[in-house]
This record gives sequence, structure tokens and C-alpha cells, in this order.
Amino acid sequence: ETHRDLLDLQHSLQSLWVHFNRHHDYPVVVFHEGLTQSARQLIIDASENRVWLVILKDFKAIPDEWSEAARETAEDFSVGYRAMTRWRSGPVFLEPALKGFNYAMTLDTDSYFPADIADPFKFMHAQGLIAGFPHLGRESASVVVNLLHY
Repeated sequence: ETHRDLLDLQHSLQSLWVHFNRHHDYPVVVFHEGLTQSARQLIIDASENRVWLVILKDFKAIPDEWSEAARETAEDFSVGYRAMTRWRSGPVFLEPALKGFNYAMTLDTDSYFPADIADPFKFMHAQGLIAGFPHLGRESASVVVNLLHY
């Protein structure tokens, strides 16, 4: 945890509450690799969201079958970034903390809501959708290969 990340997350949680979650009160699950007690308290106190803190054990562990390829491309992105994209590409859907949910939205520590938004979960449910992407960017569709297998 860095001071900057915690400030970003505080702002993110505040904008999430003000522009979206105050109307819905969905739980907000914050996955982490281990936070100090003071960082955990700061996150919980940042907003009125119901925050669930869930530790990810072995988050940066690389599966044996990927270890050689990971070494070959290690210079392109940090270990943490590669672990996050790998986790979001499938294992996130197997997390016990998300077991009772039909939908989830992933946000980074620096994700903000600049204005009120409609409930994407209600929209997806009404349309019979199972997944949605707000945009394509650096984490393009190739990141979610086999997404529907989870």
C-alpha cells in the first residue's frame, strides 16, 4: 500500500458512494494483498459504502505452466500489474467472497464517478446480459479469453 494508492482509493470510494451506491447500497469488496490496520480503517472510514476487505493469498504467484512465458515478457509490465490482469481474467470469478453475487464491477484504486450513473446491474439483468465492458483500452478483449468459462 502506498500513500498515493490510499488517497486514490479514498476518493474512489467517496465518488462511488455519492454518484452511485447511495442509491443502491451494494457491498463493496476490496481485494488486497495485505493492509496495515491503519490502512484498513482508513478504507472503511472513507465513505458510507459497506466495505468488505478480502485478502488475496498468493496473488502474485505465477502458475507453473506460465512461469517461462512470464519470465520472457516480464520487462513489459510490473509483476503486480500482470498478477491483476491474470486474476481479473478468470480467477476473480472463483473468489469465495463473490459467491452469492450475480454481477460484479471491478474498479481500480483510481476509478472515479464524475456524475451519477444508472444501475448497470439492473440494466444487465433486465437485458439478460452476463457481462459488459464500459470501454476497450489497455485491458482489451484479449485479456478476457475464456471469461465465460468461469
